Amino acid sequence: MYFELNGGFESEYFDLEEARQACVPHEDGRPKHSVYVSTYRVLEHVPLIAMGELWLITRDGRGLALQQSQPPGQYEGRHHLYQELCPVHPLIASRMNAKEFCLSITDPEVAVSVPGICFVELATRDKTTRTVNRIQHEHIPYRCVKKGFFVGDQTGLLHYPFPSVDDMEKEHHYWWRSAELS
Repeated sequence: MYFELNGGFESEYFDLEEARQACVPHEDGRPKHSVYVSTYRVLEHVPLIAMGELWLITRDGRGLALQQSQPPGQYEGRHHLYQELCPVHPLIASRMNAKEFCLSITDPEVAVSVPGICFVELATRDKTTRTVNRIQHEHIPYRCVKKGFFVGDQTGLLHYPFPSVDDMEKEHHYWWRSAELS
C-alpha cells in the first residue's frame, strides 16, 4: 500500500530533486515507474495535507485507489479492533474510536508513542482495551475491514473508507479476488 502525494509536495527531509532526476525513461523508451525516496521515518515527515489517494496493491500488481473522506462523526459499537500498519504493527482492541485512538498513540507526552500512525479498523466482538498481537503478519484481512483505513497525527485524522464486501464483489471483482488469494 502507498499514499499518492498531492502535486507540489516539497520537503527538506527527502531529496526529491534526486528522485526527479532518477525518473528518466529506460534506454528502450519505457518510462521509469518509481524511485525510492525513503523507506524509514516517512510517515512522520509527510504532512496530512499532502496525502492524496491511498493505493492498495495486490501481489500480482492489481491496484485499488481509495479516496479520502471525512472521518466518521459517529462510531458504531463500544469496542474497536485496529491493525496498526505503519510505523508499528500491533493488533489493538480498544474502547477508543479512531480519532481518540490516533490522538492517544501519537501523543508525545505518552512514553510509548509514534509521531504519525496509519491503521485500519477491523470488525470485532466486544473486548476490553488490550494488545491482541504485538507482531502481526503484514497481510490485511480485507474481508474484515470495517470503517476503512486511517492515517493521522496530533494535527488531524484522514479517513479512507473501504467498500463493502458486496461492492467489492460487484465493482472491483478482479482486485478483490486477487487480494483475497494473497
